[in-house]
Amino acid sequence: AKLIEREEFKTTALVRRVLNANFRLGAKENAEALATFATREDADETHRWEALTLLSRWTDPPGRDFFTGESWPLAKRDGAELPTLVRRMELHGIAKAPRKIAVAWIELAAKCNASASAATLVERAQDHDADLEVRTAAITAAAKIAPAALEPALAALVSDREAKVRASALGAIDALSPEKAYPLLEKAANEGSREERRVAYVALAKLDDARVDELLAYQLDKLRGGFTPVEVALDLVLAAEQRSATVVTLALDALRAPRKLDPLLAPFVDSLYGGDKERGRRIFREKAETTCMRCHRIEWGEGGKVGPDQRGVGARLSRLELLEAIVDPNRRITSGFESVMFTIDDARYVAGVVVEEDAETIVVRNAQDELVDLDARSITARKPDLSAMPQDVSKTLSREELRDLLEYLANLGDDQ
Repeated sequence: AKLIEREEFKTTALVRRVLNANFRLGAKENAEALATFATREDADETHRWEALTLLSRWTDPPGRDFFTGESWPLAKRDGAELPTLVRRMELHGIAKAPRKIAVAWIELAAKCNASASAATLVERAQDHDADLEVRTAAITAAAKIAPAALEPALAALVSDREAKVRASALGAIDALSPEKAYPLLEKAANEGSREERRVAYVALAKLDDARVDELLAYQLDKLRGGFTPVEVALDLVLAAEQRSATVVTLALDALRAPRKLDPLLAPFVDSLYGGDKERGRRIFREKAETTCMRCHRIEWGEGGKVGPDQRGVGARLSRLELLEAIVDPNRRITSGFESVMFTIDDARYVAGVVVEEDAETIVVRNAQDELVDLDARSITARKPDLSAMPQDVSKTLSREELRDLLEYLANLGDDQ
């Protein structure tokens, strides 16, 4: 952990170990060390971003180790020092760092309610020369931790030339002034960009106004006809599901009717597009209920070998095929990963993927990613077995999480 204070250490594996060591130790000085590292302009941008990511998880650590992916739970921490560290990083100019770093800092500020940084957040939101992702993140953060500071800027932001900025401002206006929201939200739902529509659907679902039901039913009919961007399909459906009006219920029934042909996939068809790759990456790496990384290789060659290497999977499979592999893994098993159940003469059973086989020995990789040597002469029977992938993974994922996971997998390149 102390290596973080050195000026010269740039090997990715070593840097990640050092950052992770500070995260796991979890003392105030470790949080300070991560914050200081995040402001180092001589450090690699990805490493600085990772330091901020670790700080964002400081109070609620994941159940799995960031570096190894192994189960290694940590107790929750109060994080009382985080707002001060956010302010300290701000004074070192991190708000104008490269996009990835600036956004991570802004998200950390929002998460720990660093209200002392509100003025800088509003300034970045209004800066037309700033990166779009920085501006939108700043709007969202300011609306959460300092709405009064943001309100004077909203009139201009909702009419900004950039659609993503307008979408973020619409979300903030809904939070600050719901009574003024409907005309703006109606226009966004009918004419807006994908980002604006997404915000509008979420906001409309909360309004107590009969006009909302007619509008959402109309939008569902457009989706059924193929005239609504597929990237916002899930947002629209989720919004409609929160309404009880008959006109909305009938529109939902009409949308779902043809999907009854495949009951397993039907609930998730609206999750095929529009996810967030970064959130999907976190689900793959960290969500304990799915344990994806235990069996599959991803970036930097991390992960297990029980299942297929996921690097480049988006070029090999369509999104629908990816969805099938997650929801119904036995529908189509990747060649070379067919599982076999062996019966041994002492009434033992061993299941796994055959790695090597000759007349004397069969080497099997089991579901725990362990290689097991079997004496071929002791095998009394062998038959195809179910996929090693859990059959109920989809039951542990919300539709939003599945959408994010699909976006991550679809964009996971060969060279990562």
